[in-house]
Amino acid sequence: MKRPAGKLKRWHIAAGLAAGAILIAGALWLAFTAAFPPARLAAMLGDEVRRTTGRDFRIGGSLSFRLLPTLAVVAEDITIGNAAWGSQADMVRVRRIAFEIALRPLLDGEVRVLRLGVEDVDLLLETDPAGRANWHFATVDAPGGSKSGPPPAIDLEGFSIAGARIRYRSGPGSEHGLTIAALRLDKAGERTRISATAEFDRRRWQLDGQAGHPADLLRNASDWPFDLQLATEGARLSARGHLAATEGNRPLRTEVAAHVDNLAAFAGSALPAMPFTLAATLALADGNLQAEPMRVTLSGQEVTGRLHVADIGGARRIDAQLASPLLDLRKPPAPPAAKPAPAGRRTVLSTEPLPIAAALPGIPVHIVFAVERLLLPDLPPLSALAGEIRGDPGQMEIGPLSFGLAGGRMEGRLAVAQSKELPPHIRLEVAATNLALDEARAAGVPKNLRGGRADVNASLEVRGLSPHAMAETASGSILVTVRDTSLAGGKALDRNPLEALMQALIPGRPAEERLAIDCLVANLPLRDGRARIDRGIALETRDLAVAASGEIDFGRETLTLVFEPYAKKGLGLNQASLAQLVMLKGPLADPKIGLDPKGAAQEMATLGIAFATGGMSLVAGRMLGDGGQGNACRLAISGRPTRSTATGKEKAGNILSAPADLLRKR
Repeated sequence: MKRPAGKLKRWHIAAGLAAGAILIAGALWLAFTAAFPPARLAAMLGDEVRRTTGRDFRIGGSLSFRLLPTLAVVAEDITIGNAAWGSQADMVRVRRIAFEIALRPLLDGEVRVLRLGVEDVDLLLETDPAGRANWHFATVDAPGGSKSGPPPAIDLEGFSIAGARIRYRSGPGSEHGLTIAALRLDKAGERTRISATAEFDRRRWQLDGQAGHPADLLRNASDWPFDLQLATEGARLSARGHLAATEGNRPLRTEVAAHVDNLAAFAGSALPAMPFTLAATLALADGNLQAEPMRVTLSGQEVTGRLHVADIGGARRIDAQLASPLLDLRKPPAPPAAKPAPAGRRTVLSTEPLPIAAALPGIPVHIVFAVERLLLPDLPPLSALAGEIRGDPGQMEIGPLSFGLAGGRMEGRLAVAQSKELPPHIRLEVAATNLALDEARAAGVPKNLRGGRADVNASLEVRGLSPHAMAETASGSILVTVRDTSLAGGKALDRNPLEALMQALIPGRPAEERLAIDCLVANLPLRDGRARIDRGIALETRDLAVAASGEIDFGRETLTLVFEPYAKKGLGLNQASLAQLVMLKGPLADPKIGLDPKGAAQEMATLGIAFATGGMSLVAGRMLGDGGQGNACRLAISGRPTRSTATGKEKAGNILSAPADLLRKR
């Protein structure tokens, strides 16, 4: 059947047009390949990259392309040079890159990149000691001093990465790495959609969000906005802000929010196993980071304030002001098991090194903090805590520090310094007043002391890494005074050291009898871990005065103390009902009580503390002063082993007025 003449004619016309188009396309292809052979196109790309970045650009492998509808170029083994001061010759190495270039601008010598895809990228980011970064590019002038032309128009509609390793170096021996499995950027109106999967610190991260166009970022003509979300198992981070359009280092301002389900599982067991959140407004400019306002929550507990990380001549410094209504740190990670003590010896002080070096700052810091209520393990609650932390590499000072404790008030200061050649040197000053013993039970107050108030004053210098090493080098003084307390009776408490000592001093005293104590004093002058005591430990009841002399050696963890009891005149006890001299001697972990007046006097003579041996009346007179009106506590507080010359009126006064005065004057 014949086709109509009109249809046949139209078919011939269409075939002719198609053939003509093919011939024209072929001619254009031949013309383009003649005008832009791969070597010339590579040179053009190299010139444009060098003009934009000031860096060398090389294509070491093959270069191929297709013509329509856009110019698609595929290149292999591409490198971009590093900064002249860089640690290696190349900043970027790419195994394969494919990109599309607009045809019409190319005929005018302009490279307009539309789509870009790269595979197997190795990127090095680094800074030099002066703070210069290798990702800050410089343009290059054309010969004759004129500019080589405008930068290339990079108007990406799409960008993708399949496999990339990014390394960051901030100095010799300091390198961090990030592996990108996949990254896509797709143009969507005035924004660019971003999606990426990466691995950092053995964790897989997912990035999603949107930002301004890459071309706008490079042109630096206006602020560049971003709104990004980053997530991994157990943690989420969001950042929303902009990069300002200025010359040089562009200021960054962003609102950041972070949440971690379990801080210990996410960042290591050195941190508490609690949920953690952070919200802050960050400003970064010229290497200075400002976080203000800042809010951190740890297991529902909140810390607010500000943080400033300054760059001063290439050196970092941290300044912060922090405040919290409540911090509960009573559930720290379990400490490592202590090594067993040598066979046959019970130790009181641990020989395990403390992580002092890890606690010292590596850069200058100054932190001012205030906590309304702080809960710590094995301590009563602290209230109205306020203080400062100042630190430099290898040293730190905490103080002035003040807080409420057990119904009283404590003030102090702690300074730590460590060098490579010497063990840590620690100075401690503490002044505590009016502490309620019942409320301070968690801090180690004996269970059979009921009621009463205590004052503590200590000034110590120690060296060493472990508690034992610190104790055996301790020099300074410790003064503890307790007033208006009582020693609880009861058979369950018979083996308590203090109760056993009182039983030895007052033979026949019923164990279940409650003993009211007017004052209890321990005044320990320390030198190189040894406290030589001359009546520096004292106890007074209504009927009884007791003073102790001897030595406590914290290095060997031993003590030798001799207690002298004296019955106050005109009261319920008489001197004959008391022991003469009671000695407490042995290791700190398990001292023994002995009744041997002659042996006790010999021990004191060995220590250079002379005892009268001609009768108890001479001992009592020496200890309490003439008249024996009960000066044991006052004498112990004063630290003066000479005979009292106080008048009778002074002796009748309040013997506990001195500790508070001493604390205020120190």
